[in-house]
Amino acid sequence: MPRHDGWGNDLEFCLEREDFSRTKLILGVRSPGRNGAFEGAGYLPGAFAAADFDADVVWLDGFFARWPESAAGQ
Repeated sequence: MPRHDGWGNDLEFCLEREDFSRTKLILGVRSPGRNGAFEGAGYLPGAFAAADFDADVVWLDGFFARWPESAAGQ
């Protein structure tokens, strides 16, 4: 797994290591985007404009929670 995103910023990883009975929010990775600043601690799931290079990309438990929408999908 890379340690940096495409902009050279550190990726942030999270792993639940105490409550193994949980069925979600076990493993996560997020990128702060071009500006290197995370938008916050909580996110509304969904796509964002592909041209919004500063938006965070968030992956949780095998699925993207925040992702850039393809230019064709806009």
